[in-house]
Formats: sequence, structure tokens, C-alpha cells
Amino acid sequence: MRKFELVSLVVVALLVALGVRSESQASHPIPPLAEMLLREDDLPEGAVFFRGEEPNRVEDMAEFVGLLLQKPGFVEGATIYFAGGHPDEGPKAVAHGLYRYQTAAQALAQFERLRQEVHLTPLGRSMPIVHQSERSFAKVKGQTFEASDPIGTAYWFIGVHDDILIILVSLGPGESGQRQLLETVLPKLIERISGVQ
Repeated sequence: MRKFELVSLVVVALLVALGVRSESQASHPIPPLAEMLLREDDLPEGAVFFRGEEPNRVEDMAEFVGLLLQKPGFVEGATIYFAGGHPDEGPKAVAHGLYRYQTAAQALAQFERLRQEVHLTPLGRSMPIVHQSERSFAKVKGQTFEASDPIGTAYWFIGVHDDILIILVSLGPGESGQRQLLETVLPKLIERISGVQ
């Protein structure tokens, strides 16, 4: 009799836990990746940027930074880019991509692979990497890279938050301008992405 009562209590506890979890998920639905992407008002004041032509192909940015979308666990992606800049600083471009995986472990594995192999990517081969540093935020683990060649500088950030891989790239002439653009935009994106999970 006691065994039956114990099993009944366990079953009831599981049902309650599942009910609470389902209710929590229903009250906090996972937002589409597009809602977390870079927005025009994230860009520096005084600069003029134009949104890139639609559609922005998820595959194009993935290929540019060496992300393999055919790897197990990839669910969906979203990208956006802007071109323009401040008249006194020359042209700039900033691109942002988000890639969702089935599990946080799969997203982390892709982050670690990209971090180790970034010099082999099309961007890393065309613009030699001159500096890299770890960047960690409250809920986001990441790495910033600086690449340079005679015609321009690229700064890009690769990060991971839960099951989302984050990529942000800033390109154009002038080292300080590209770094400032990345530093201006990145905290806003991190807050938006980590705040909605």
C-alpha cells in the first residue's frame, strides 16, 4: 500500500511540474530571431545607414564567417545588414546574424569551432587577423576579432547565448571607426538577446 501511495505521489509531482513548465513556456514564448536582430536605432547617432536589400540570405553570412549550417542541430537563422556611416569617416557596413540550434550544447560547439577556425574562414583568409580577445557579458560568452588589410579593417564578434549563436561584423576603412561601431552596437544587441530568453 505504501509503495502504491509513493508511486502516486511521484506521478502527481511530475504532472504538477510539467504543468508549471508548460504554463511558463506559454506565458514566455520564444520570440522569432528577427525580433532580436540589429535595428536602425541601434546604430550611432549622426551616421546615415541604409538597410541592405531583401532578402538577406542566412546562408551568405554563414559562409562569410565559416559557419556550417548543415551541422546537426541547426534550426533556423536570421540576418540583416546596413551600409553607410558618418560622412567624415568613410563608408562602413555592419552585418548581424543569429542562428538557433536545438540545444545550447550544439550552439556552444559551433561557437567553439568558429573561435578556433576563424582564420580559415573567407573573412579570415582575405583579411589577416591581427588581434582577438574574449568578451563575456552577463549571459553571453563571446570573442572579438580584429582583421586588417591595406583597404580596410573588420571587427567581428562571435558569441553564444543559450541555444543562439550570435555573429556581428563591422567592415570598412579606418580601424578606430570600425571598433567604435562594434562597441556601440554590441551592448544593445546583447541586452536584447539575453533579455528575451
